[in-house]
Amino acid sequence: MDIITWTGTIKDEGSDPRTVFPDSIPLILLGIDTHPRKLASVMGEGDWQIPLTEGWLVGAEALWASWFSPAGTLGTTLRLNPDAGISASLLWVSKEVLTKLQLGLPEYQLVELDSCRFSSIDGDLAVTSPKALIYLGGALLIDGEPRAVAAVKSSGSHLHTAMLAEALIWIANHASQNGLPYDSPRLLVDKASQKA
Repeated sequence: MDIITWTGTIKDEGSDPRTVFPDSIPLILLGIDTHPRKLASVMGEGDWQIPLTEGWLVGAEALWASWFSPAGTLGTTLRLNPDAGISASLLWVSKEVLTKLQLGLPEYQLVELDSCRFSSIDGDLAVTSPKALIYLGGALLIDGEPRAVAAVKSSGSHLHTAMLAEALIWIANHASQNGLPYDSPRLLVDKASQKA
């Protein structure tokens, strides 16, 4: 078990978070969304410590979302796919922390990933049906297709992947060709991904 602190450090505590934090809620976030600086920007001031378990989520794939996050980068979202799996982080959050995250990310909805299973890297920890924050606006469509996030390790997905730079270049070109601001909500989205 790692602990994210708002000093930007992650330290290994080496114990089961369910024992140390028995009232915590298991919450999936993708790797790029769990950076301590990004979480700190959502959480704000305070003495926050959140246990973190790195592992593998079976039953979902990571897609580029059709919005720019408060951190200034392209957001990500999840889509259910029983054949796919992705590397992900499981945060063990209190109700207070979860409320703070939901208030800081109003574009996201809390859902239970009924058909998914998370396993820690070492295989010592398994969680069935974890919760996740899913972007309400859907996935970004690049040339008519959602694209998997290339930086997130995955298996079983049949989608093409895109690096962040590729997605941003596509958005800039699409926006300029259609006379839209680069962060226009009218960028094409995959509505199926809104249902997680």
